[in-house]
Amino acid sequence: MAGRPVRIRGGAARLEDDTLVGSVAPLSQAVRNLARFGGMDFPRALAAATLNPARILGLSGRRGDLAPGFDADLAIWEKGGAVWKTIVGGEIVHEA
Repeated sequence: MAGRPVRIRGGAARLEDDTLVGSVAPLSQAVRNLARFGGMDFPRALAAATLNPARILGLSGRRGDLAPGFDADLAIWEKGGAVWKTIVGGEIVHEA
């Protein structure tokens, strides 16, 4: 964190003086948290973690959506919000 050492404790990233500097939650948990505590439905929370970052990074023509010509990178979610399968470049890389 800006060249300072960070320790991971209790699911959080902290500086040596115990200042909270971030989370180490996986993206799937962050999306569930955003939906649960952020007052938005799951599709909107998922878009906040996929479509919006792709747009900000200038990748909206190849990533962040499921459409012809886009990279074949996607996660298939269960109804409860857990990731069931992850596909990268058209290949399954994770299966629950």
